[in-house]
Amino acid sequence: MIEKKVLIKGLPPVTIVSDDEAEKSDFVVCMPWGTPSPFTDNLSGFCSKCGCKVMYRWHAPRKPKKLCIECFYKLENKTLKMSEETKGEYK
Repeated sequence: MIEKKVLIKGLPPVTIVSDDEAEKSDFVVCMPWGTPSPFTDNLSGFCSKCGCKVMYRWHAPRKPKKLCIECFYKLENKTLKMSEETKGEYK
């Protein structure tokens, strides 16, 4: 399996994986429905945490739960806060 790491300022490293590996993810981060998009063929679903309508691309993994970006942000902040208690390590 080939993996790539992408670094985005202020976020933990993002690992790019194969489609098969992506299907094993815990969740897919999605944009709220109605967010401006250049695409007309977005798919829709619902955030598994708050229930808001979300959109995602047709090539996004299908099996993982969908999570809106706001719930993802809250989850990450909670994770980062907890990691401060473990000497700043990101978990």
